[in-house]
Amino acid sequence: MLFFPRTLAPRGEEGTPMREAHSVSSSVAPDRGDFVKKAAALIPALLVAANCAAVAPKLTTPQQVGLENVERFVEDTRRIYGLGPIRILVGDHYPGTGAVYRPGLLTLEPRLLDSQYRDAQIAHMMAYAIIPAPDRSFERILTEADWQKRQIRRSLDAYAKAVEILQRVRGWPERSALDHVSAWLTRQHELEQAGRSTPTPGHLRPCAELADLWKRFAAYTPPDSVPRCYGSDVPK
Repeated sequence: MLFFPRTLAPRGEEGTPMREAHSVSSSVAPDRGDFVKKAAALIPALLVAANCAAVAPKLTTPQQVGLENVERFVEDTRRIYGLGPIRILVGDHYPGTGAVYRPGLLTLEPRLLDSQYRDAQIAHMMAYAIIPAPDRSFERILTEADWQKRQIRRSLDAYAKAVEILQRVRGWPERSALDHVSAWLTRQHELEQAGRSTPTPGHLRPCAELADLWKRFAAYTPPDSVPRCYGSDVPK
């Protein structure tokens, strides 16, 4: 894959990219255990070195401007909320997702950079950097249904937090921020209705997510463009 490696970190602080765990064969002699662990620990660093030498994807002028906009947005969010370094990668690593956040790593598809819904999606991703993930130390005693409920609840909280981020970081009025996030979810609902997308794991269907979002901002009336959903599948 081709991408731009970018690290947003406090002055004098090194960014550390977070990657998925790489599997290592367990069919090794017991005395090689330390070697395997050390080798596995080196894999992310080796990948970063290789990736930095890769040719970056060609961006259009609007996409390049969008990338610079995203960098400022992420840096301002990191500063205001006291977050650690966040590395930005641009490339088709997760086709069809637009953006994916893992601790310390924000991966973006080029098409997102000049999308009209870019700020809503970036704010949603930054919300995951702010909202603590479910405590995995208790994962073994949770049923799969309970774990899914926690994941879904966090995703719903992240939409509401995205509204707050657009207010605090972008300086938008609450109603404008709410309308922007709602418009993005409405578009996701339209794509699903047209058979062009499927629910993301750990998320409800966009219509239910819209219902939950507007329920949290009950002081406002949704515009007519927002589909009326009842959110019956929102976990309690």
